[in-house]
Formats: sequence, structure tokens, C-alpha cells
Amino acid sequence: MNNSIDILNGTIEETINKCHWTKNQSPLDITNSINEELNEVIEEIKKGDNNNLEEEVGDLLFTVILLGKLLEKEGKISLIKTIQRVNDKIIKRSPHVFGDKVATSPEEALAIWNAIKYSEYKKTK
Repeated sequence: MNNSIDILNGTIEETINKCHWTKNQSPLDITNSINEELNEVIEEIKKGDNNNLEEEVGDLLFTVILLGKLLEKEGKISLIKTIQRVNDKIIKRSPHVFGDKVATSPEEALAIWNAIKYSEYKKTK
């Protein structure tokens, strides 16, 4: 999978550097594209069309990474740090998966997640 991600990263970099349309897009413009791609994913899920679903999820992934790379080029984020932060957050908020907590239902898993999320927000305020 890492090789595929590296290849996609190269494709996105080349698109940013060589595509006149992409060069003229702001991060806010790309969020409109993300909404369009997300709606297409939702439509394919509802239709149950797995052939097109894979393509639409790929389009959404491409567009989200494109947004991250454009924001990174503007110095607003680090894409690597963004990926590390979300990974750390998922692990921290999922002790029923990565730790010693037990969740025997989706509701319990969500309650654990929300309790940790709430405690994090209380600490920042």
C-alpha cells in the first residue's frame, strides 16, 4: 500500500505543478470539489454499485489529499503531521480497540469515544 500512496503523491504533485486548472484553485475551491466527490460516493453507496464506488472513493481520496497538499504549500499545515495527528487521535479515542477498555456494542464504543473527546475539549477550555 505504501507504494500506491507514493505513486498517488507523485501524481498529485505533478498535477499541482503542471495542471493550469489546479494551479488556479484555492483550498476553498477544492472544498467544493470535495463536496461534489462526497455526494458521488454517497450516491454509489445508495445504488449499491461497487464498480463505480471504488472509482468515486478514489476521486474523493485524491481531492482530499490535493487539498492537504495545497494547504501545505501555503504553509498552513503539514500533511505528514496531519496524518500523524489523526492516527494518534484514533488510537487515543479508541482504547476499546488499542487498549484495555471493553465495548460490547456500537453504542458502548461510541460512548467511550465521546467521553474521551469531551474530556479533551474540557481541558482546552
